[in-house]
Amino acid sequence: MLAGSLLAGAASTSLALADQAPAVGSSSDDAPAYSIRTMIQLRYQQTSASIAPGLSALVARTYPTPSIAADSLRVIKDTARDRDGLRLRRAFLAFDIEPTAYLRGEVLLDFARLLYPDDPYAQGPTQMVRVASAELTPIDSLAIEVGITHVPFSVLEKFHDTGLDVAEEGPTHELLHRLRIVGSDVGVVFRVAPLKEKEWLDVRAGVFDSGSTGSQSSRVPGLFAARATTRPFDPVQLGAGLAWRPHTVDAWWEELRFRYQDFDSGAAFSADVSVLFDRFVFRSEWLTGDRTDNDVTIPLKQRRGDARTFMSAWGMAALRWPAFGVVFVPAARAEYLDTDREHANLGGILHLSGALNVDLTERVRLMVDVSRHYVQYGTRNWNFDLVRYDTDYVSGTLQLQLKL
Repeated sequence: MLAGSLLAGAASTSLALADQAPAVGSSSDDAPAYSIRTMIQLRYQQTSASIAPGLSALVARTYPTPSIAADSLRVIKDTARDRDGLRLRRAFLAFDIEPTAYLRGEVLLDFARLLYPDDPYAQGPTQMVRVASAELTPIDSLAIEVGITHVPFSVLEKFHDTGLDVAEEGPTHELLHRLRIVGSDVGVVFRVAPLKEKEWLDVRAGVFDSGSTGSQSSRVPGLFAARATTRPFDPVQLGAGLAWRPHTVDAWWEELRFRYQDFDSGAAFSADVSVLFDRFVFRSEWLTGDRTDNDVTIPLKQRRGDARTFMSAWGMAALRWPAFGVVFVPAARAEYLDTDREHANLGGILHLSGALNVDLTERVRLMVDVSRHYVQYGTRNWNFDLVRYDTDYVSGTLQLQLKL
């Protein structure tokens, strides 16, 4: 399963050089094989936020008094610094068990999400449980996974457990998480790989809850997602994804016994290309789709405004350079996200990151990252149900990663 293999090591995908941790389990041939692994990412981050003149003027026009406008600008800057300080980025505990050759189980827990309940990623439906699933392989080319697992849509999700050799996956991944078309969810995933050895085709497709439990206007599952990859020739890998919400999703406000529409129906599409060498990796992806996070009058949720569609493109390169008894992995990433394609003067976000990773050993990695975040003034921060604007900032991150 994906999360366990990524947690064990990502040398073949993101140039992280930690080999799979040795399994701790039974030595008897008759007993099921199992392993227990952990990964800790401890980071220190500092951010310098700035308010563009256009954003300052917009806030001044929005609020009735200068003091309220000043408080709003302070909150905007404080929001950009919300992840500053010493934090646990990830605190994974992973269990894998393989009782038979055709049946596997996996549990992946992230205890860091318990420390920061207001973090957007901690507010997902499964919270600290990233994976809790069983996989049945009735034949060699077919696998069926049930339980809490990853939604197969974007290539970004493939690295959410270990990172992309830079500090953050970027604003696109946060928006997709808000739309509930990536991340962990309750579902059933079918994997078909008829040409496993040659890697010519690997298809993952599934159905997921995506908030549609309880009484709904439709009895169809809340989300259908699929992702296909192929390696027509080395070192190129191509991929494409689809996420489709076939119907609206209702939610229930228990305090007032009130039902409201929480998500619209809609779809999103992705296409990606990777060039994979032993010491160099390049990846890029293009995504577009519907903003299904509709505004709600009661209870008040002002999320997308007049936006109806989004579009994103990103690219990243990383180089593996052994020297002086360690391995240096410099990486650079650029991302552009348009959260509101219907309005040319709103919704644009440019996020640039540069990082230097140093693999001191196979299990110890040190990372230094500098990121620059640009936004068109007036662009909303979608992580809040009341209108809060995004702003420009520069952040620096120092991170220590340990794999056990």
